[in-house]
Amino acid sequence: MTSSSNITSRSSSAPESSVPVAATGRQAPGSWPRIYSPTHNAWPGAYHAAGPRHRKHWTFEELIKRVESAATPRWASPFGSNLEIWTWLDERTDPQSCPLLRQLNRQQIPYGVVSSWKERKWENRLKIKLTAQTAAEANARYMLWMDATDTLLLRSPAHLLNRFLDYQRTHPACEILFAAERNAYPKGDDQKEAVDWELQQAKAADEMPFAHMNTGLIIGETVAIAYWFEEASKQPRSARRPDSDQGVWRRFYRQAEGGICIDRRCELFQVATGKYDPLDVIEIY
Repeated sequence: MTSSSNITSRSSSAPESSVPVAATGRQAPGSWPRIYSPTHNAWPGAYHAAGPRHRKHWTFEELIKRVESAATPRWASPFGSNLEIWTWLDERTDPQSCPLLRQLNRQQIPYGVVSSWKERKWENRLKIKLTAQTAAEANARYMLWMDATDTLLLRSPAHLLNRFLDYQRTHPACEILFAAERNAYPKGDDQKEAVDWELQQAKAADEMPFAHMNTGLIIGETVAIAYWFEEASKQPRSARRPDSDQGVWRRFYRQAEGGICIDRRCELFQVATGKYDPLDVIEIY
């Protein structure tokens, strides 16, 4: 494994002001974009256009364009040494092709990158072991992990950390929070029982339709990430998609007994994936 990082020591900062709870209208061209999730009346702080269809959809292209053309927002920065931002990247991928890395560089936000061996074919299942190894050596109390090729920050890292701490106040057992999606991926007989359990949990908590775990956006306590990702790395592969990390996590994360949660109300993260049009789940302002 190779690892590169420009993580530096940072001082703490005050939380950002809260966002209105209702959409107020589309912003003028050139302004910083926000996304609104009407299903749960939420303003997510990070967006994941999961899969080739959504990476190429005009909504993601519009968000990229707005992020890269707007004046850099005055986010609460530096956001302190309590949080490190990390991403995964196949070493054969040009970093300049990754919207997230372009954004972090432009806004001078420190981050780290973990990569696969050059001679080894990339598969998403590698994310589990790479994350465990990185977290075991990290200094910050919290970590934010984001896919490099298809995610964007729409609120500051400080805002996301504060929202996670708010989430922990209402879910005291939660140590790690994953994004949620409508699509149950991957499919397969070995996934059915876990998918049914996710649907049952979401319906019982009135948290439909984002019932299923998505591993492209993750925030949590560093010690817990190191432990649970190491444990997940020991689990068997998904039968139909042996390269999938989600196939491993979906069958395993219940063992954390509430320590691993899913952001089904999109309080921090919003994911567009599967057959659904992004405009079915978000409004861009």
